[in-house]
Amino acid sequence: MKKSLTKGITKGTLNRKDFLLWMIGFSLSSSIITTLVTLYKNIIPPERSLEGKLQLSWVDVGSESMFNEIPKMVYYGEEPIYVYKLEGEIVAFSSVCPHVRCIVQWNPTDKPNPRNGEYTYDCPCHESSFDIYGRRLWGPAPRGLFEQKLKIENGKVMLGGGTPS
Repeated sequence: MKKSLTKGITKGTLNRKDFLLWMIGFSLSSSIITTLVTLYKNIIPPERSLEGKLQLSWVDVGSESMFNEIPKMVYYGEEPIYVYKLEGEIVAFSSVCPHVRCIVQWNPTDKPNPRNGEYTYDCPCHESSFDIYGRRLWGPAPRGLFEQKLKIENGKVMLGGGTPS
């Protein structure tokens, strides 16, 4: 005699015990799938456009005179970038925290970071902090901010994926 998967169930009826077992199985399966998806999304880092995944051409983000020692946010494609003068040279750093891609905020010059008295980039999501050189100071971020390639051409600051001249 063959065993049936629908033991004790006649067409159109479902007893209480079988219904409860089905609901428990469905709930348990849903919970496991949700947990696995959440773990995957938090463990595997997201792809980034500026790490070689997508190379854009050189983009003019403004004249050299627009930038001073206070970081100014500009956009390279969809990527927010801080551009400013550092020790007399214009530099550019990604404003995306390498932890979970939140946008880091530059502390205004009148409000140094209370932990160390320095002016820092701070991530509002998990309190990672980075110094003016983009180096990680503390927090869960695995590394510092990415430095973006740039060049100055005819007084214009150009961000790009190519090799700076």
